[in-house]
Amino acid sequence: MKFRLSGEFGELSEVRDNIPHTGIDLAMPEGTELHSIANGIVDKVFDGSGKIGEGLSIKLESGQRLIYGHMDRVNVSVGDKIGYGDLLGMSGNTGNSTSAHLHFAVRNPDGSFVDPTPLVEKVDATSGSIEAGNWFIDKWNAAGDWVVGKETEFLFRPLQQALHDGLVSFWNWLIINLPDIMGYGAILTGVIMILSAMAGKGMIKPAGFFGGALIVAVSILGGVK
Repeated sequence: MKFRLSGEFGELSEVRDNIPHTGIDLAMPEGTELHSIANGIVDKVFDGSGKIGEGLSIKLESGQRLIYGHMDRVNVSVGDKIGYGDLLGMSGNTGNSTSAHLHFAVRNPDGSFVDPTPLVEKVDATSGSIEAGNWFIDKWNAAGDWVVGKETEFLFRPLQQALHDGLVSFWNWLIINLPDIMGYGAILTGVIMILSAMAGKGMIKPAGFFGGALIVAVSILGGVK
């Protein structure tokens, strides 16, 4: 990691009046570029008057919020759409802070905070000089997901619907015409038996003629069109 984890989630400190820490702190020089680790919309910008100093909140599609605090400058405004890697501003030492660092927190829709430690490597990688490889791979994967989504929307789903409609139509046709199909099938069976009997010998020949004729007669009398 490029930056040191200087404050853990839930730790108690006199600086915070022994209130459990709601996020994590990454020690970094003032003026370090901060880039977003996810796609979302800026739903709040902190003006520096509170304990968190200058900062911002990004609302994700899940409803969770990513909070960046103690910033020196915020480069985005409320309502801005944010993508992975987009510049958010510069780290600083504003608000209730004893040294230059970034406060990063994750807040649930119900207002509770969750441990953001699993995201610390992403925050580290997108702070300061972005690791070009990771940024490029993430952008490439995002583009790939978009292409796959469009293929599914415009190609596979219509084909799936057409196949479904075709099977339903065939099933309905089969149900309506099943009696006729069975009748013609019986006639065909009778004819085959008669032809087979013609080539047979002994008892097979008269039995075949009789059975075939019987099947044909029953099928015709049964109402085959």
